[in-house]
Amino acid sequence: MSAAITYLDNDSVIFYSCIHDSYYLKNLLSQLVSLKDYRTADEALVSFINNRVMWVEDIKE
Repeated sequence: MSAAITYLDNDSVIFYSCIHDSYYLKNLLSQLVSLKDYRTADEALVSFINNRVMWVEDIKE
């Protein structure tokens, strides 16, 4: 199960996945997710702010 943690803008959200016990970024408009999982929401946010996110097709649940 995944839960939205923080809405970063109109399109991007930080999600937490209890299955993977990690955070990831999701673009709601394009349905892309971050290739890398993050240990904390802050780590995901820093990566998003610094434009260091590699996006892939949504395969996470």
